[in-house]
Amino acid sequence: MPFRRTRICKAKLPIISKTIVNIADLEIEFQKKKVRNINLRIAKDGKIIASASQKTKFEDVQKFIILKSNWLREKRQEIKERTIVNKTSINLLKTEKILFLGKEYDVKFIMAKSSKVEVSEDLANIYCKENATLEQKLAIIEKFYRQELEKLISQFIDRYSSLMNLMVSGFGIKKMKTRWGSCNIRKKFIWINLELSKKPIICLESLVVHEMTHLLEVKHNRRFYNLMEHFMPNWREGDKLLKGL
Repeated sequence: MPFRRTRICKAKLPIISKTIVNIADLEIEFQKKKVRNINLRIAKDGKIIASASQKTKFEDVQKFIILKSNWLREKRQEIKERTIVNKTSINLLKTEKILFLGKEYDVKFIMAKSSKVEVSEDLANIYCKENATLEQKLAIIEKFYRQELEKLISQFIDRYSSLMNLMVSGFGIKKMKTRWGSCNIRKKFIWINLELSKKPIICLESLVVHEMTHLLEVKHNRRFYNLMEHFMPNWREGDKLLKGL
């Protein structure tokens, strides 16, 4: 069966008809167009689109998507994690606000000898020296993010380690440009993106479970998602928020 390489692009040919179908636990927008081959593409929002000619049998489209299903899941995950941008400095300069666990806080700078951040209600009190530069203020906020993430990640790992009957050797927090998290399966070590400190807590929980599940199943296959459903039934809520859906 001829096919063109799967790619991320904008549709150019007119669509004759389209419908939403579910194949291999993937939601697919199936389009009939004036094309020769069966084509797959992934939109920037992670939506999977399949297109074929009116003469192509739907059974052939199903077989092709099933064949490419694992690849589609992996590529959609990459797209979801791509272009994660650190906006703390922009928010601080323009609006004097910061994001923490999905909530926006007004910033109040308080002159003090020692630096720290205290969050309450809708206000974030940032204690710093009188002559602190923007870079120094950002460093104080980043330290706060790291400290809070460390507490939460430790709690999630402790909770799910017993449920999943596995041992995580350790975790780290760092800035990542294209991923929310990663893991070293051999060392059983997990990395978490610092930017998750700004997302709702369910995003962090689902990401920790996601990386821990990779210690049981490397690929994004049916077994992987069945394990995710078993250990954290509401993981898709955090996943959708990370996708921006």
